[in-house]
Amino acid sequence: MARISQSHASKDFPFAENGANPLRKILVIDDQKSIRTILSMLLTELGHHVDVAENGEEGIRLFNDHGDFDLIITDIRMPKMDGNDVARHIRNSDRANTPLVAITGFPEEAQMELFNCTLVKPFKLEDLRNIVAQFRAYDQPESQIFGNSV
Repeated sequence: MARISQSHASKDFPFAENGANPLRKILVIDDQKSIRTILSMLLTELGHHVDVAENGEEGIRLFNDHGDFDLIITDIRMPKMDGNDVARHIRNSDRANTPLVAITGFPEEAQMELFNCTLVKPFKLEDLRNIVAQFRAYDQPESQIFGNSV
């Protein structure tokens, strides 16, 4: 069940609904190797280039060094630097409009105003596919929470 929450979404993302200009480069940040592997495999199968980071510090380094990501998916609760800190860094950068998806088992810890949407663990891979498809559309919906919402 989806629940509308505060949005940071912008209508300026250059993604075509028909897939003519699909997402190409996605950054996945999660401290659990199994989550990184599953998300990377799924997103690669959907035709995206995927980079992975095992914590927020590594994610920010990749963003700073290779910041042309079309979408960033980050866990919230991680060692060294959490997903909220990653989101704050991105929102304060010159690429502040980069779409951000939070994935977490603790949705109350996500600072929703920083994210375009949130996936609550455990989530269905179909929910992730739907979110990626949303960011391929020019007119994005308001920020949403998917999965086991509170």
